[in-house]
Amino acid sequence: MEKRFIRTINDYFPYPIAANFKVLMTDECMDPGPLRLQYLLRTAEAIARFLGMVLLLECRRYIESDNEAQPPRALVADFASKLRKPSFGSWIHLAREGSRWLASEEADLVVPEMKNIFFDDRKKETPIKKAADKMVEIRNGLSHEKIRAFRASDFETLCSVVNEQLEIQLEGLEFLEDISLGYVTSIEVSKKRNAAPSFTHRIKELSGHSDDFEGSRTTFEDYRESDAVIIKYERHDAYLNMEPLLVFDAEAGKASDIFYFAGFSNPRKVSYLGCKHGGDFTSNTCSRSEEIEQETAQLLSLFNEETPS
Repeated sequence: MEKRFIRTINDYFPYPIAANFKVLMTDECMDPGPLRLQYLLRTAEAIARFLGMVLLLECRRYIESDNEAQPPRALVADFASKLRKPSFGSWIHLAREGSRWLASEEADLVVPEMKNIFFDDRKKETPIKKAADKMVEIRNGLSHEKIRAFRASDFETLCSVVNEQLEIQLEGLEFLEDISLGYVTSIEVSKKRNAAPSFTHRIKELSGHSDDFEGSRTTFEDYRESDAVIIKYERHDAYLNMEPLLVFDAEAGKASDIFYFAGFSNPRKVSYLGCKHGGDFTSNTCSRSEEIEQETAQLLSLFNEETPS
């Protein structure tokens, strides 16, 4: 992989991916072995999770904009079970079936490239799709017992294979540098006589590997949701609200972090894990518990298996 592209991933890719990828570039992870394999797989899983979350919420956005839209059985089958304890394969499944449906519906997406991420216009599998399937196959074939029995040559071979598939995915996802992941902390309204109001958003920019999140002040002609992680796209003003699958919290975990949805025991107890060093928490212990639990219940209802097309 070219150094230029490595810098692009580290500096501009969404934080949940970049934070894991950055570790791969450290001295401790350079040599084939258990640690490098661990972070190769973690980065691959971060990609699968991010794609699954974005495409699932693109589906939600489309359904909410079109009362007649009904997600297909391939997407809603066992949906609650997949979210109850989401796995590497679950996120890939949701991403694949979500993109397939949105493409068939010719839906307008916040991130248009996501529509053909697994299948091209001729419905042929893309390199990303093939690499993702290979990653799931590798991950499902590993166990702690198997890894403990590995020799140095086994780690070298497997690290090489996983690294190759990871590079295929990352290079196919180069467009991610054009999206901006941000957390809207507050919105200030300005209104002058005989003029339309403007809305200045205070945003934490959640791109790149660093957790020293830069701030921005962006003015829009309308408002976005506050206290929410959103995806903006450089080429238009549309945005995607990532709740309840990605949340920012400064108090609930061990440290301020972006936390990703890690499952639920019931809609009133949703589990979250920090992308870097935030630890974990459950929704019933945080200040925004009611909002998170309501969003989760709505998501489960929206993809209810009883009403597919």
